[in-house]
Amino acid sequence: MHKGSGKVRHCSWQLVRVARSDCQAAAASGGNSPVVQRTAQSKDRKNCANSHRLDGKCTRQRAAAGSGLPRQHSVVHRRKARVLETARAEQARVSSLKTKDYTNCNALLSELLSEVRKLDDKPLLVEIHLVESRLYYDLRNFPRSRAALTAARTAAGAIYCPPALQAAIDMQAGIINSQEKDFRTGFSYFVEAFDAFQNFDTPNAVLALKYMLLCKIMSSAAEEVGSLIDGKSGIKFAGPDVEAMRAVAAAYKKRSLDDFTAALSKYSAQLKADPVIFSHLDALYDGLLEQNLIRLLEPFSSVQVGHVADLIHMDKSVVEQKLSQMILDKKFSGILDQGSDCLISFEAEAKNACYSSTLDTISSMSLVVDALFQRAAKLA
Repeated sequence: MHKGSGKVRHCSWQLVRVARSDCQAAAASGGNSPVVQRTAQSKDRKNCANSHRLDGKCTRQRAAAGSGLPRQHSVVHRRKARVLETARAEQARVSSLKTKDYTNCNALLSELLSEVRKLDDKPLLVEIHLVESRLYYDLRNFPRSRAALTAARTAAGAIYCPPALQAAIDMQAGIINSQEKDFRTGFSYFVEAFDAFQNFDTPNAVLALKYMLLCKIMSSAAEEVGSLIDGKSGIKFAGPDVEAMRAVAAAYKKRSLDDFTAALSKYSAQLKADPVIFSHLDALYDGLLEQNLIRLLEPFSSVQVGHVADLIHMDKSVVEQKLSQMILDKKFSGILDQGSDCLISFEAEAKNACYSSTLDTISSMSLVVDALFQRAAKLA
């Protein structure tokens, strides 16, 4: 055992001397020896391993510290998750509105409004109020539609509103004003929306132009429709939609029901597909029918309903129903005799100005007597 241990110590001393001689040779050769390179590589590997161990340790420390993050970070993550859920719900809401599922859409709107108010997301709040206004307009609840539009404009005033979104707000404002028979204000809103939409070259620009032409027709300014269509902006969007409005304007100028009906049948896809345009054209058709009936009935004091239907080229039942409505609305002075199937018209009675003057005099005398009684009470 003693001899073996001596041999081991002798070998180790030999290895030390060999390593020392290698180091001296490496120093003499300028550090380019294989031994020095192997030593440097081993040092690099050790340093790399140490760095990996340190990185792993830091990662474990960060992971351990992640469980104790402040509450603010967790709140931010929860809010981001809510934003994603809100975006998904908004997509479902828009699709439900396009499919006319108003019940589902109304429920989604109520949930969205509460969530977005918590997040204080103004741009999304503007879009939700705008869709809410369109929803109530389709439901014919015009006061709530205007209230939702006012909320959208209030929220848009507190932030930077993109031009496309502002144009959509102006479009909805013009639709609501037109529904309230304020066609002049509606036309001004449609002009602003059209100016914004034509910069983006979207289909909404054509729709805004159609609404502009509709306001001109409904405000008895059909002669201005041609100048708008043939103008610089109108020529850019020429097509079947614009030609449909031109045909309606021409029929309204002629006060011709036949031309109006022909325009509706020819451009059915452009006129009847839009509920906004179709509702106004329906009112326009009723107005034209009343004007034509009054014009036809002027020479007669008594006339058969069937003869009036033949003159206006319409069904007898439709004419009779319309005449009854006009008499009840006091748009025509007369009665329908069911026994003889005739319409008897009355002459319009001239209003006597003496009655109104007498009523004004009596009311003035009542005020004078009341003042005299007050003075007598003070003297007493």
